[in-house]
Amino acid sequence: MGMFARYLKYSRQTIVQAKHEADRWGSPEIDPEHILLALLNDAALTNRTMQGISEKEIGAAIEAHIPQGERNPLPHDLDLSKTARAALVLAEGEADKFGHRDIRNEHILLGLIESKNSFVAKLLAEKGVSADHIRRQIVSSSGDAHSGCDQAIPLIGLRSRCPSGEHGRSRQFWEKGLKDGCMSESKYGAP
Repeated sequence: MGMFARYLKYSRQTIVQAKHEADRWGSPEIDPEHILLALLNDAALTNRTMQGISEKEIGAAIEAHIPQGERNPLPHDLDLSKTARAALVLAEGEADKFGHRDIRNEHILLGLIESKNSFVAKLLAEKGVSADHIRRQIVSSSGDAHSGCDQAIPLIGLRSRCPSGEHGRSRQFWEKGLKDGCMSESKYGAP
């Protein structure tokens, strides 16, 4: 399985858009700046997470920071820079913390924020975009802390949607999970 196997379709499209941004700037690789420029195209994400923050200002700051290179007109692939790859690894970790099986743009944004030494992380912090704010938005958009992830628990045939990890594999936690709505019986039944 590739690095992007867990990415939802629109999140994979964000990475493709980041490649186009890198191409537009004549960059030899995809950097976090290109990923953030691509994320700014996700109106739902920016409306939820960047209220009161000018996306145009962020875009202008990035564009002032990125060196302009010569565009390559031929079809080609671009690799992720080390910093961009590290940010996407952090995004995967953020999805795991919530118990989300799929990686969404919110997780990618969190990964960019958490990549402390990057220009993008510093820019977002300067503009008031914090990881805690994004995490609260993820929880509130899910309805509550226990919805939205639908992660399969192997071996016992249950489906857990509990990002807090509160509902484990024992019968006691399974019954509490059913009551709280975080578990559902599969064809295998209870543990």
